[in-house]
Amino acid sequence: LSDLQEMAAGAFSSTNPLKRDTNGNGTSDGHDPYPQFAVQTAVAPADEQLIHRILAGEPPEPLLEKLGRISSAWCDTDVYAVYTPETLTLLFKLRKPVQRLFAPVDFNNDGWFVGSDQVYASAELEWPAAGQPRLRGAQLCEAAILAQAGGPILLLKISVPAAREPLRPGSSVAVCVRLENGRGRVAFLLDPWQLLSLSLSESGAPQRSEQAKEVAG
Repeated sequence: LSDLQEMAAGAFSSTNPLKRDTNGNGTSDGHDPYPQFAVQTAVAPADEQLIHRILAGEPPEPLLEKLGRISSAWCDTDVYAVYTPETLTLLFKLRKPVQRLFAPVDFNNDGWFVGSDQVYASAELEWPAAGQPRLRGAQLCEAAILAQAGGPILLLKISVPAAREPLRPGSSVAVCVRLENGRGRVAFLLDPWQLLSLSLSESGAPQRSEQAKEVAG
């Protein structure tokens, strides 16, 4: 990338001009759609057995490929996704308390505020002094909290809107993940309000990224 391209790589962050591969995922910055963030963009289809294993308490990895990680002084969350023709399911491994999670999905992957294919899913959590968090409410999705070692899993099951055809391999969706701590701090998976374009694969999990990008809140 040129110096100008390095600075313009993200609206709020930039790539490292001294590195050919800023995020260390094996793809050079000039060919990486998200060069400053260690994310992967392929989402595998779900089946009943896979979902059952996760609901039964089995860790998401290695069953699912991690999309990315949001890490700062107050949050540490891994993000996963699977799909069926009718739903996109997002899973969040919460190692630190998060009060609200906002996960809008652009099912046609045609940009913010375009058409009626966008679903602004969200969930609010309550964290007691001890024990697992409780779900206070969810908007435009089915939500559940799964107790697991190393931190609970928040599951958001988001239905495909009527304006969108069923999800199929080879198509794509986009998602923006925002975390809030309830005291004015926020953190995003990418730059603030940037959409992550996800490719829906036919089967299996894509190659794993080697590093995770820390996103300051």
